[in-house]
This record gives sequence, structure tokens and C-alpha cells, in this order.
Amino acid sequence: SYRACRKLFLSENRDLDQTVMWTTAMVAVLASRGQEIKMAYRPFSNLGGAEVLDEMDRRVEKVADDAIGEFGLTAGEYDNVGEARYAVPDVWTMGKVYARLIEDVSGEDDVVETLLAVYTSWIDERLSDYNAAFYYQPRDYLAECCRQGTVLDG
Repeated sequence: SYRACRKLFLSENRDLDQTVMWTTAMVAVLASRGQEIKMAYRPFSNLGGAEVLDEMDRRVEKVADDAIGEFGLTAGEYDNVGEARYAVPDVWTMGKVYARLIEDVSGEDDVVETLLAVYTSWIDERLSDYNAAFYYQPRDYLAECCRQGTVLDG
């Protein structure tokens, strides 16, 4: 989102406008087991644009560490990374996969409900299995699998 701020200059350049962009974003950490979901988030904002992404990148590990402490997670409780035989995608890659999936299958008014539904459905387990290549599938294929409630034949 953004907010345009304008001020009047008291000079011969009376028609001069200044627009300042205000950017907001957040990092969310979700952990699910069965029907239970735990969520923590940290909002970020600044007067500017994409610079907010640099701050988010610098703080994402702290947000995750804070969530682990808040959730009371113990090592291995949600550990799908330790069992991976191949390179594990980074947090940004998986975040994009989930964000696109949620965007593709939700309506305008049910984004939060869709987010919760995705993180508690069968597809979360499939996307989190880093020994399979399900999360590498095309965006439209993942969305259709989610809508159908099953992995579709190629």
C-alpha cells in the first residue's frame, strides 16, 4: 500500500508537488501439525519503496527464531529439512510458492480462510516434502491440484 503526501512550497515554484511513498509488508511464520496452526508475524514499513525488502531480508532469521521460541518448538518437531536428501529451497522460494498458490485459489474476500485451509490441507505436506519435486511444479498445476484436492496426473 502507499500514501501520497503533498506539501505546498512557499516559493515561486508554487505548483511543485512532492510525493512520498509509504510501504508496508510483513514476514509471517506458520507452523502446522494436523489441524493446529501456529502463526507469528513481524510488520515492516518505511517511507520509500523496495528498501523495505532489504530490512525484511536482514530480519527474517530473527522473526523465525522468535516464532520458534514463542511456539515452544523443539528440534525436529517440525523438521522436514533434516530429512531432505536434496537441496532444500530457501524461505523466499517456498514463500513465493505458498503466496502464489493462496493467491490463485482464493477469492477477493477469503484470503485468510484460504491461507489457513492451505496450511492445514494435504497440499502443505506435499509442498513440504523436499524429497519430491511437487513444489517445483508450475503455478497453475499446483492451484488446480489444490482445487481438486489431489495430485493430478500429468
